[in-house]
Amino acid sequence: MENKETAWVETASFTYPSEVQVLRTLLESEGIECFLKDEFMSEILPGISDVGNIGLHVQQKDVERTLEIMREGGFEKYMVLPCQF
Repeated sequence: MENKETAWVETASFTYPSEVQVLRTLLESEGIECFLKDEFMSEILPGISDVGNIGLHVQQKDVERTLEIMREGGFEKYMVLPCQF
């Protein structure tokens, strides 16, 4: 059973797989576990943002650090808002 610390939270949304892979690599290098929702839909239906967005999810306990890494790396435009954490 998930608790507040281990609940998964979408923190970013990307249209193209190449964009999200850079951030995913940065997060994993910091020891932050993440997963991508709808990663393969964007490959099947490229450029259709209503269907093909890729959601980057991290555990609740890692949200604050994830947002810091996103700001430091220039990924602000991909943040899912409002980020009230």
